[in-house]
Amino acid sequence: MVQINGYIEELMIDVDQAIDNNEPKRARDMLEEILSIEPSYSIAHNYLGWLYMYYLKNYDLAESHLRLAIKFSPAYPAAFQHLGKLMAWRNKPDEARLILEKGLEYEGIYRPAVYEELGTIYEMKGKYLLARKYYKLAIKNCIDNNYLATLRANLKRCRIKMFLF
Repeated sequence: MVQINGYIEELMIDVDQAIDNNEPKRARDMLEEILSIEPSYSIAHNYLGWLYMYYLKNYDLAESHLRLAIKFSPAYPAAFQHLGKLMAWRNKPDEARLILEKGLEYEGIYRPAVYEELGTIYEMKGKYLLARKYYKLAIKNCIDNNYLATLRANLKRCRIKMFLF
C-alpha cells in the first residue's frame, strides 16, 4: 500500500508547477525523488512516463514508467491513455489497441482521446470504416468545442480517404 505523506504531496504540487513553468528536467528530478521515497507511487510513474514521452523524448523510459504506473495501480486510467498513444507512436498498433481498449474499462479515462487514438490506429491500417466508427464515438463523447473541431477534421479526412483508396 502506498503511503503518501505531506512531503510527497508538496513535491507533487511543485512538480505541477515545474511543468507549468516548462521545466521538465526539474519536474523529473522531483518525481525521481518521490519514487526514491515511495517506489510504487503510480501517479509519479505516470507523470514521469508522460514527461519522458512528451518533453524528454526518451520513449524507452516513458514506456517503463507507464507500465509501472499500471502495475502499481491497474485502474489508473491516464497511464493506459498515454501508454496506448506511445505504442502507436512506436508503430505497435495492435498492442496500442489492446492497451486503449483495456483503459476504456475504467472510469475517469478521457474517452474522446482514447476513441480518437483508436480511430487513428485503424486509419493508419487503411481500415477506414472502423476508423470512422471510433472518430464518431470520440465526437459523441466530446464536450470541448475546440477538440470537437479536431475530431470532425479527422472524420472528414478519413471519409475522403475512403473514396480515394
